[in-house]
Amino acid sequence: MAKKELSQDEQRFINEVIGPQLQKSEHVKIPINLNSYLMNYCTISNGDPISFIDVIVLVCGFGSGWTGSSLLGYELVKLGYQVTMVSLLGYGNSNNPPMLARNNFKRDAVALHIWANKVLPGRNIHWIGHSMGAAVITELAVMSPRTISSLTLLDPIGFQKRSMLELGLKFIANGIGHKWAFSGNPKWEVLEKFLPKEKSPFTSDRIKQRLCEWEKLCDDKALTSLKKVLNIKMVQCIYGEKDSLFRHALDCDGIIYVPLPLWHNTTMHGSDLTAKEIDKFIFNLIK
Repeated sequence: MAKKELSQDEQRFINEVIGPQLQKSEHVKIPINLNSYLMNYCTISNGDPISFIDVIVLVCGFGSGWTGSSLLGYELVKLGYQVTMVSLLGYGNSNNPPMLARNNFKRDAVALHIWANKVLPGRNIHWIGHSMGAAVITELAVMSPRTISSLTLLDPIGFQKRSMLELGLKFIANGIGHKWAFSGNPKWEVLEKFLPKEKSPFTSDRIKQRLCEWEKLCDDKALTSLKKVLNIKMVQCIYGEKDSLFRHALDCDGIIYVPLPLWHNTTMHGSDLTAKEIDKFIFNLIK
């Protein structure tokens, strides 16, 4: 596969504008059960952040901190958005959550609600959740619909029942396919140099949380929450046609489906296509 070259203008934009912002991630304290936990996030834009009323928040999926959404964030910035990428508790450089709440997506939604009120007060937030992140932002939309200006689910998991073995095998297969397609991506090679080192999601103090999440991802409980959301919010679902983890349709009406010729990781390979579809959806809502 021939490697595409990055234009000098784009390389300069990353090196001088986006890269330095990626190096300045921040933490905010989230109070849960009488204790406080730090959530790590990073905001990027091509302008004064105060000037943006409509903003995008990216929530990554299973096994990824905010750096996993940085390429999609970059593509959205090029389209004129301010983008904030956040690591859920127990991911990236965010603190681990309280032990008793480690398998609870509703806990993640509560944390995001507090985080949004502290970091982006008064903004119109367009939430983008990838994979497991789609289930989390769906719970947020049920709990606090006023926090949501729009909802985009990227290759959602946790909405369809399957066995843990089936999901695991398909996860591996998609990973192999995506790695081949994404190898040598010139934008990522430049962006990656600016990204902070994140704590592994599979360290001994985090593995129990991963196992609990995996079990929940094999269930369809998020579908019940999604049906409640569809009564009050427009929901878009973008998915990769090569993605075998998501079965390309959810058992409910009212969702806008957008198939793309991609794998499960629509935040990485083909993220420019994903960003364009997100832009169309948001533009039609706010025009």
